[in-house]
Formats: sequence, C-alpha cells, structure tokens
Amino acid sequence: MTLLGIDLGTTSVKAAVFTGDGARVAAARAAHPTARPAPGHAEQDPHDWWSGLIEVVGALGPALAGVTAVGVCAQVNTHLFVDDGGAPVHPAITWQDGRCGPVAAALTGRLTPADRARVRGGLGTVDAS
Repeated sequence: MTLLGIDLGTTSVKAAVFTGDGARVAAARAAHPTARPAPGHAEQDPHDWWSGLIEVVGALGPALAGVTAVGVCAQVNTHLFVDDGGAPVHPAITWQDGRCGPVAAALTGRLTPADRARVRGGLGTVDAS
C-alpha cells in the first residue's frame, strides 16, 4: 500500500508519498505568493495552486506507482468564489485576510456568549476569517 498526501498550504503546495507503515518515500514542494492589494487583505491566485499541484505531483514521478489512497488538506477559512462553470471569479480570500474585521467585531458584540458558543463551537469571538 502506498499513500499520497497533498497539502495546499498558506505558502506552498506540498505532496509526499508514504508507505503503509508511514515511511516517507518521496516529497516535493512548490511555493505560491500571497498578494496584499490593500491593508488587511490577503489573496491568492488559485491558478498558482493548480500549477503548484501539477509541479509537485510531476516531481514525485515513479514514487506514485501503486498509490492506493490520496489525502488532501487545505488552508482553513480560505474562500474561493467560482462561476457556474467552476472558474474562479476573484482571487481566493485567504484565512489571513482581515477586511471583515469590523463586521466580525460587530457580530461578536451582538451575540450573547451562549450564542457564540453554539454557533462557533465554544470559541469566544467571531473572527474575520
């Protein structure tokens, strides 16, 4: 059994192949930039993610033979809006983006601690991400 793990991270796409007992066989990484077009903004071009994925999977080459399972994870609270054909309509707004800070603060102020716990799973404040 061979496993492929893919991580679309904040700064790069990473992929690695592992044996069934957890030994790493091969790994690759491709960096992608974060644009900050205005104070508090943090955006990424999803085409950079795709290019990075193609690059790292290609770099793993023969190590991919016999892969039986693939695990994928990505940046928490990163939002990508697409059209009805699945094409991005705007750069992805990453978890680092704070443009909704005032809205989040206002929501925190409007919700009781019990409501915040119910909606946010016990977290105390509404976060801009």
